[in-house]
Amino acid sequence: MLQKPENYPNRDFIRLGWANPNESRVEVDFVGHSWFFKKEWLDDLFAGTESLQDFKIAGEDMGFSLALQRKGIKTFVPPQPYKKPHLWGNNPQQGALFVDDEVALFNTAGVKSKYNDAMNETIKLGFKILKDRDLVAYKNTLSVYNKSYIKKRGFLKYLEKVIRHRVKRALGVNKYQ
Repeated sequence: MLQKPENYPNRDFIRLGWANPNESRVEVDFVGHSWFFKKEWLDDLFAGTESLQDFKIAGEDMGFSLALQRKGIKTFVPPQPYKKPHLWGNNPQQGALFVDDEVALFNTAGVKSKYNDAMNETIKLGFKILKDRDLVAYKNTLSVYNKSYIKKRGFLKYLEKVIRHRVKRALGVNKYQ
């Protein structure tokens, strides 16, 4: 879920799903790993997003959510309960085997700037982030994320994160320096 889309994928976004297991279905901006959708929506995969095709390896997930958003169809992450990894959209142990693989797409030189360019193009095409189009859904998803963060890392780690961010904000320091 995006906080500031212009900074994606470097900062200002949160991830739910296998990276931060969630107990309930939550609305998000786009889904980038495992997709589940109705067969008839496949026709919309590249509809009205031709400019995103130039990025080749980035943006199809954003473009798909944009095309569906234009039809009033929302994007959700299904429940991925903390202690039931067999229900997740990814196997973290198996994924860890490939995370440092030099041929992994996200390790390709310049790929982060392509993701950022694709996000900026998606916004230009009319994509509205959850935070701007449905504040209630945004707050619900943020609440689910915070619960997941606490469950995964512990309450004290969560509290430390909140305090650190508030102090840096009060001091006018960019929290990602």
